[in-house]
Amino acid sequence: MSANANHHYHRTFLPFCFLFFSLFSFAGIDIKTSSVIEYPGVEVLGYHNGNWYAIGFELPGNLNKPPRFQLFRYAAGFKTGKTSVTYNSFGEKTYYIRAAFVQNKVSLFYAVCEKRVDAEFMLEQREGHKLLPVIMRQDFDATTLESLGLPEMIYDEKDEYFTASGIDVVESDDQSKVAIVIKPYYKQFKYKVIIVDNKTGSTFKATYDFKWRKEYLQFMQARLSNEGQLYLCTKVRTDVLSIHTPPKNKPQNTFYFFSLSSRGDTASYQLSSPISNGQYLGEPTLEVLKDGGAIVAFDFYNDARWKAWQGTTVLRLDRELKSVTRSNFSPDSKFLPQVTAYHPFKKGAEYTNLTTRQILPLSDNGFLILTEYADTLPPIEAGAPSRLEFGYMIATLVNQNMQVAAQHFIAKKQVSATVDYAFSCRAYALGTQAYVFYNADWLADEENNMNLFYTRVAPDGSEPLTQKVVNTSNEFYTRVAQLYAGQGNHVMFREEKQVDFGDITRQVKLLEITLK
Repeated sequence: MSANANHHYHRTFLPFCFLFFSLFSFAGIDIKTSSVIEYPGVEVLGYHNGNWYAIGFELPGNLNKPPRFQLFRYAAGFKTGKTSVTYNSFGEKTYYIRAAFVQNKVSLFYAVCEKRVDAEFMLEQREGHKLLPVIMRQDFDATTLESLGLPEMIYDEKDEYFTASGIDVVESDDQSKVAIVIKPYYKQFKYKVIIVDNKTGSTFKATYDFKWRKEYLQFMQARLSNEGQLYLCTKVRTDVLSIHTPPKNKPQNTFYFFSLSSRGDTASYQLSSPISNGQYLGEPTLEVLKDGGAIVAFDFYNDARWKAWQGTTVLRLDRELKSVTRSNFSPDSKFLPQVTAYHPFKKGAEYTNLTTRQILPLSDNGFLILTEYADTLPPIEAGAPSRLEFGYMIATLVNQNMQVAAQHFIAKKQVSATVDYAFSCRAYALGTQAYVFYNADWLADEENNMNLFYTRVAPDGSEPLTQKVVNTSNEFYTRVAQLYAGQGNHVMFREEKQVDFGDITRQVKLLEITLK
């Protein structure tokens, strides 16, 4: 038996090997790390009813031979767990989309391509994913990880009269509701929404037509409140011809926000980038606050290249999108001496390459806005790849009255040409405390390489506390762009490294952090 075959045998028949863990304790945190999950593709599904869930795919696969997979469930701390049998794929000409928790079951969503010729049409570069003629949902028991019944069809283009290009699946913060948004092909005017109440089992389904707007829309973000209110952020497409003659002074960007409820109520709100006064809108960030309303933040810049960040505008919207409260904030000038450590600047362009990464709702109905420096650096030498640089952050604490309570500068820097998944930042709320997690290789220490840090931002505006969490070695890098929230003070990250073991190109470990 070859080395690759032995490795394949080990992965298939020792499914519980990932349950072993290592434990570290620092002031304010406990850290537990799983052993390697030896699959070429691993997706963390999240936390549900006291357990973490993940899915591993055996091979990358294709439409003619989709990969087999296994489901994993384990308690907090990786003390106990369960692994499913190895499931065959959903059948030929199927394409896995994503998974979610629906009605206390693990639901896997996949597309079906009925005819061989259809495979060519599923590839759509403009959308960045595939065209989906049929979408199915297969449920699995959350305790036993066994499949439940036959797959359920949730979308068929023959019945809906539009072609899907992808789906978004979003959960409410308390996991009581889940919404499935089926997005249209870029030149069509319909989309479908399914909202499921996980407690009562009630399901709301509706297909919406927006042809009356006479504009093609790109579906960007979806958020769901604990009450089942669904908010959508869409952008008027600029990469296709419009079906009507635009005005001479057409705004640079136009966004539509939709609010939908399981009662069938709908509302919309339009936001356009100004065509004068030097304020150019970046991409908006959408989030739901604790009171069920929506919050929208969009950065504005002094030119169309989106380089010199001038500040951020925040809109607070009620469920009907009628009551709109607006607030603007700009970076505190006291940060300028620290910014000079990163790059030179001209007057009016002090804060270049900054963009909002996240809106973090807090329990007092205030929120934190996290803004990060990001840039692409030229190659060091001819033929080398470009390098990715992520730098300092500005954390802006906004109270429930839409007033800035505090602004903090968080120093960090990361540069790499290959491991882009190791970068960026993510925040987690524990009551009114905000924990900002990020990687940094600039703050040199005894390891002198990549480290995972957190900075705790207190609601009283006091000086933040920064602490190193764990050294991220040259082999494994923590994917901070993805944070999986557990119950209360538990959060999880993925640790990844690139390998070359036959059919495996990336290995994954799970890093659980308990905040004290």
